[in-house]
Amino acid sequence: MEHNHNDNHEHEEMDPGIMYEQQWVKDLVQKLQQEIVVLANKGWLGLDDSKSQRVLDYACGHGTISLALLEAFPSATFQGLDSHPAQVQRFNDEAQKALEPGSSQSRMWAKVGDLSTSPAKDFETEEWFDFDAIIMSMALHHVKDPLQMLRQLKKRLRRGGTLVIIEFHGAEHRKHDHYGRQDSGNDEMEMIYAPGGQKIWPGLNKSWLDQALADAGFDKASIDIVPGPTFTIPEELSQHSHGGEKQLVFAKAVA
Repeated sequence: MEHNHNDNHEHEEMDPGIMYEQQWVKDLVQKLQQEIVVLANKGWLGLDDSKSQRVLDYACGHGTISLALLEAFPSATFQGLDSHPAQVQRFNDEAQKALEPGSSQSRMWAKVGDLSTSPAKDFETEEWFDFDAIIMSMALHHVKDPLQMLRQLKKRLRRGGTLVIIEFHGAEHRKHDHYGRQDSGNDEMEMIYAPGGQKIWPGLNKSWLDQALADAGFDKASIDIVPGPTFTIPEELSQHSHGGEKQLVFAKAVA
């Protein structure tokens, strides 16, 4: 499929694969997988391990989240979507390694694409709607208009389906309470430069996530901050003092 480009993402041409070789990213991936499995075991994700359900791993990268949940939900299908062809290839390679010989290869697979603004016709078919859950991990901070992204994801969920957003937590500060919202007077100029040169929002705080999920039309939001610093971004990799110890925030809402 032809790569679907749009200007809502800040770094579509950069292959982030090299980042996974850095130790702080390896630590982050391990922490993400540990935490998502804990939440899955508690039933927090809103998935039923006894039913055949469909999960969209949006901005899937090389499969961190889907790989962590394969065993917990043996009847679920994990569809990955990412704007980077190299990441999609890695996702599919990892899926082949993870799935048992003889098992259905359709349980975990990914495709190149972007749902944030004007999705290609390929993504207007039934297989890209009515998901039981959508999980977007460590990617919303790359999107120029995060609120619009949440609205687009809601359209892809079945009624009663669950959206899970995983992010690094930003300071509860008024200046950054309304990332990308046109009525706030703030725009992408407030994004900062991060490792690799891409622009990102400097952490999405709990207050913003709570309000944005409501504005996007979701119900029953539940937002949890993982206690204590959970990973560290080296200071030398980032401008504007974006490095240092970070916390993770897990936000869940029902469509």
